[in-house]
Amino acid sequence: ITLVVKPELEELARAIPAVDRVICWDSSKRHKFGEKIALMQKIRPIGCDLALISNPSKEFHVYGFLCGIPFRVGYNRKCGFLLNRKIEDKKFEGLRHEVDYNFDLLRVLGIDVRLSDIRFPLNVKPEAFSGLKVEELGIGGDGFIAVHPWASNPEKEWPKEKFQALVAKLNREDSSKVVLIGGKEERLKAKEFTRGLHLIDLVGKISLIELAALLKKCRLIITNDSGPMHLAAILGIGVVALFRSSPASVSARRWGPVGVKNVIIENDYIGNIETEEVWNAAKKMLG
Repeated sequence: ITLVVKPELEELARAIPAVDRVICWDSSKRHKFGEKIALMQKIRPIGCDLALISNPSKEFHVYGFLCGIPFRVGYNRKCGFLLNRKIEDKKFEGLRHEVDYNFDLLRVLGIDVRLSDIRFPLNVKPEAFSGLKVEELGIGGDGFIAVHPWASNPEKEWPKEKFQALVAKLNREDSSKVVLIGGKEERLKAKEFTRGLHLIDLVGKISLIELAALLKKCRLIITNDSGPMHLAAILGIGVVALFRSSPASVSARRWGPVGVKNVIIENDYIGNIETEEVWNAAKKMLG
């Protein structure tokens, strides 16, 4: 199995035991012709039997065809005629989970799989975020709670003031330390968020593999719909996830964390979710 991923996901992709090799490709960047040829020169010698394209992409449909991969599976969009095993893309309807929609690509191949069958081992070594580092940051003792108050879509974000009120309540009423996590693009937001609060700010300071190792040590994560939410879920960490329930295309039914240790709090308008409601869910999970 070869994964083609964005560069920032490389380290995490290499931690999946079933993966034999990882190729980095930044699909958000405009590539020169020579770079595209270089990518195909990496893929072609592997002798792939199957290309499975879970996110419709004109360029990857072309690459699969030009690399002579015999079975090319994907969604019938963006030069879908270059695929020879394809299905209609109905993800926008939001009637099922995104993972289950992706499993439809396997069902085309005769592989019957269900959402409940998911087992996602991730080989994250403890030294990726050592116990010593945890102690140095002052988040040892009774453990800590991670919070991630952002999302890729601002409309999916619980209001900052309510998230801050929740952290203040955690400071007052729970012995756990609170750790703020996020990417480099959220550094400025983090400075504003932390004002007047007692928490440890790790936003933009650790890699994804370090974040995975850190999350394995935490008691709970409270988050909007986000990458850290999904990472925590596959690691088996308890998640309190905040969602808009409308429209269906952004709801937890489509994007919620997969697993059994999760509490999902939804409202048609995410701003209507009350701090007390989230606090009670967190307290129940911590209990």
